[in-house]
Amino acid sequence: MNDQHIIAIAAMVQDALLVLNLVLIAWYLWETHNLRKTAQDQVTKSQDQVAATIEQTKAIRRQVAIAQDQPSG
Repeated sequence: MNDQHIIAIAAMVQDALLVLNLVLIAWYLWETHNLRKTAQDQVTKSQDQVAATIEQTKAIRRQVAIAQDQPSG
């Protein structure tokens, strides 16, 4: 093998590593995007749960107020 063959092989190996790097970075970005979307959905659901809990608390307070207004028999 002469120097030109070694340089050509080295260039092909470098190109293959660059392509592999590109694939891995693209995969990482895709997974990061999915994680962000999942976290955002989880926050939205948590906020919905908090809103439902607040509504339940208000309903319980109204029921307690009504019960307290009832004459004791």
